[in-house]
Amino acid sequence: MFNTIKFLTVQKDCRLVIVDSRELVQRELASFSGNQAARAFLEEAITAAVLFGGIHDFHTKFSFLYRFGKNEKIFCEIKQNNLSLEYSEKMNEEDFELESWLNRPAILSITTGNWQTGLHTGTVAFLNKRPGEALTGFSLQSEQLLSEFLISQEQPTSGILLQGMPFVEKSALADIRQQVLQKQELPLANWLVAGEELGRVLWQKKVE
Repeated sequence: MFNTIKFLTVQKDCRLVIVDSRELVQRELASFSGNQAARAFLEEAITAAVLFGGIHDFHTKFSFLYRFGKNEKIFCEIKQNNLSLEYSEKMNEEDFELESWLNRPAILSITTGNWQTGLHTGTVAFLNKRPGEALTGFSLQSEQLLSEFLISQEQPTSGILLQGMPFVEKSALADIRQQVLQKQELPLANWLVAGEELGRVLWQKKVE
């Protein structure tokens, strides 16, 4: 069963990636023992990683590193449609305070590519941003594309990446965003039908 869908809008001016990461989260956080705030942050990191990989069709190796300090980090990698997650052991502590990390200057490093085409890394600095917000900033700064990661803190295993093409009109992108938000709570399988009014399905894939 697929867990990721990619759409192209009717006017071919916007791409959408829709993700349901529940199975990935259950596997990667099977041994997690920390508090709910830390867990939700890691769930969002997994969802955001699959969204970003999906917009690039998972054609290359992709990894991101959130570094909050010398030894405080979250690392997520997708290679050949397989996801892996590493995170600092501090996040497993019941009294871990997520805000203490978010209030520090941090960096996000994204690496894409393979050994044939070469590996390319981009880095942005940020402060007090969740994974989806940090990746939205990275896409705007490094890829120069109007992108938005829509991930609810209440349901961080579901996410949508809305990315406008270079020629998209901002008003058209705003209209698409409004339509997407109205469907945000839909189960992933329902998007195959509900998304028809937005555009056509480019592919359905499963990240494992």
